[in-house]
Amino acid sequence: MRDGERVLWEPNEPVGDFRFLADDPMPAKTNTKRLVQMRAMAREFTAFDDFKIHHEDKDTTRHELRLMTNPLYRYEDLDHGIIDGTVFAYCLGTDPEVFVVIEARQDSDGGSSWEYALSPMTCWAVEVKHKGKSIWSIPERFGKHSPQDGYHVWVFDKK
Repeated sequence: MRDGERVLWEPNEPVGDFRFLADDPMPAKTNTKRLVQMRAMAREFTAFDDFKIHHEDKDTTRHELRLMTNPLYRYEDLDHGIIDGTVFAYCLGTDPEVFVVIEARQDSDGGSSWEYALSPMTCWAVEVKHKGKSIWSIPERFGKHSPQDGYHVWVFDKK
């Protein structure tokens, strides 16, 4: 991300790696049926945010985040083997705190499978579970990040 010639954000590596959803059914043949499948898969995840009202607070409050059942974004990239993809948000109120990306991918042998990636959209600690089992967490990062990290918060002086 740039402001003119000045680089504001340039991550060294992606925040989340894609992982297989091995026990889910094969991707359906139509866009409509795949969307139904992806919504069902998104509901298998639960996400939690250890939120602070103010960054100077010592105590956090754990919130279970709410899944927005309509994807924020839907895409395909057949040249790279992505048959269908969606980005779902888990929110505190209406504020997205975690994104879950779900993709139907074409295998090299012509088959297809599901993969997912997780990405924080908050500097507070978050945890994600899949079917009740903790699969991913990230600690609080307020003031502990740089523009080279996959997630960065900018604080602008109000003066």
